[in-house]
Amino acid sequence: MTLRLPMPWLRRTLDGIGYLVGPFVVVLLLVRPVNWVLGLVALAVGAALCVRVQLCGVTCTPETVLVRSYFWSKRIPTRSVLEVRRGQPAIVWRDSAGVERSTRMVAFQAFITDIVAKDNRLALDRLDVWLANELTS
Repeated sequence: MTLRLPMPWLRRTLDGIGYLVGPFVVVLLLVRPVNWVLGLVALAVGAALCVRVQLCGVTCTPETVLVRSYFWSKRIPTRSVLEVRRGQPAIVWRDSAGVERSTRMVAFQAFITDIVAKDNRLALDRLDVWLANELTS
């Protein structure tokens, strides 16, 4: 069974802001041609970040746990997972050499509003239950 835990809904407002900034940059470049190269680079970086924000979260399969952040992704073997930390949300796991590692889950970092904090807690609870079921089966 696959479990998909995307970034909580309110966090997607960052993505919405990105979609507004892109056209603004294009209009700004058309109205007042500043440095076209710099403007296009900023537009490309903004577009890439918007895509990464959409993908941000955790996807679990029986074989791997895929943690996606704003700039990187980490694939962890499910059987290597030791625990899910809550304070600074992270997955603690052991690599093939036996070294304990920690991978932060940026999608579930503490946020200002109670709604998103509750959303984060529920997502982490679902992840705990899913991992417990996978590791005991």
